[in-house]
Amino acid sequence: MKKALAVLGIFISSVSVCLAQEPDFKLGSYINPDFKRKELDFNLNSAGSFYRMSDSKNNYLSGDLGLRYDLVSNSEKEQAHTFGSFSGGAGSTSGESSNRRTASTGFSLTREAFQFFKKKTFLEISPKVAVSYLYSKEEEDHYYYNGSGLVAPYYRKDNNFSSNILLKLGIGKGRIEDVGDARQAMFILQELQKKNLLKRVLSNDEVNALTEQITLVKNKRYYDYRIQLIDEISTVDSFLVANDFVDKANSALYFTTIYDKWVYGDRDRRESGSYIKGGIVPEYSFNEDRQVHSFANGIYTGRYRNKNINSYYGAALYVDYRYEKPLTLALQSSFNAGLSSGIYKRRDYENNSSYRTNLNVNYTLGYYPNTRTYVSGGISQLLFWERVSSDYNGFAENKSDWITGITTLTATGYYFLSPQLRLFGRCDVSYREYNWYQGGNTHDSYPATSFQLGLSYAIF
Repeated sequence: MKKALAVLGIFISSVSVCLAQEPDFKLGSYINPDFKRKELDFNLNSAGSFYRMSDSKNNYLSGDLGLRYDLVSNSEKEQAHTFGSFSGGAGSTSGESSNRRTASTGFSLTREAFQFFKKKTFLEISPKVAVSYLYSKEEEDHYYYNGSGLVAPYYRKDNNFSSNILLKLGIGKGRIEDVGDARQAMFILQELQKKNLLKRVLSNDEVNALTEQITLVKNKRYYDYRIQLIDEISTVDSFLVANDFVDKANSALYFTTIYDKWVYGDRDRRESGSYIKGGIVPEYSFNEDRQVHSFANGIYTGRYRNKNINSYYGAALYVDYRYEKPLTLALQSSFNAGLSSGIYKRRDYENNSSYRTNLNVNYTLGYYPNTRTYVSGGISQLLFWERVSSDYNGFAENKSDWITGITTLTATGYYFLSPQLRLFGRCDVSYREYNWYQGGNTHDSYPATSFQLGLSYAIF
């Protein structure tokens, strides 16, 4: 215990020293000019989850690869983030009495768009579309009575296709700015100062002026990366020389310093500001599941097929709040909370109607010690209530309530092996409890654990 306290004391002291050496500059003071950014990443990762509940247990391992595209645009009148992903993978699950193999693929496209009609008042129009396919083959160790006193193991194959579409329509107040370029400007200035290449510490306004030049030059379009890099670094150099922040005649050390902080210094997305928004979100979901059931070959064999098609549609009212604050140049505080409540109608043999209320709260503290490394820790709480009413094709109506609570601790991190190649990881530890009508309850016997580890390559 004493050793742990000593290590914690050393860590806090080292962080305090680092903070004391930072210039008096606030990332949140930067306001972006108009810009547009595009990114395309290729991801390769492995993932797993392990849990034991009061009535079941499960171990799952998978491997996935995919592409993710991001388009971020910013102007006085609009902030928009469009992102889409395409992925495929395979996995294996082992439970108490069954083993399952899966293969899946999926595509999703989301656009989060805020249209500002006043300085910090906006309309939200945010659609989302998702499509997925899952194939699974499951073998159960249970044995079934066949009518003649014989038994046989059970197999099942599933082909599942699902799609979902929703549209957020709302109004909000506030604005969050991307201040990643301001952080990159500080990386450059801090390193120049450390190597005695900067004549003096820049004021807050001077740092913001340099950041604006960085943002504007990144918004230019190039067809040759070599020319792009020369122009970008020359822009930074010209600004520093023109304002007499550095000597006109500089050494190789000066240019290599700018180069290093340029290619690595803008890989992190830092944000500042807050907003609250609310509105309505109509939603439609479709699911088709085709199953083939069979018993093992032997004295008795059996085989049958079934097909289930169900869909639901409905709408919910929602309120979302988000707050981003750079505590220092190295620390980022992120908080968000969301509340939604709606009614949904399911179209299947039970003709369910359901009322759903969902509350989700999350806090994350991120640490950016240098241009290559990021680590964060977070905690989240999900509360979900649903009341389902079923008429069973005209029979007596049945009502049931379902309550879910999930508390999760999350640790994430990444390290840039090169300007394009990133190693990333994530670990979640959660406790889940499910309660339903007639006093039913199931919960984690010990905290459930999941992980993700992979590589991400930035194509552009």
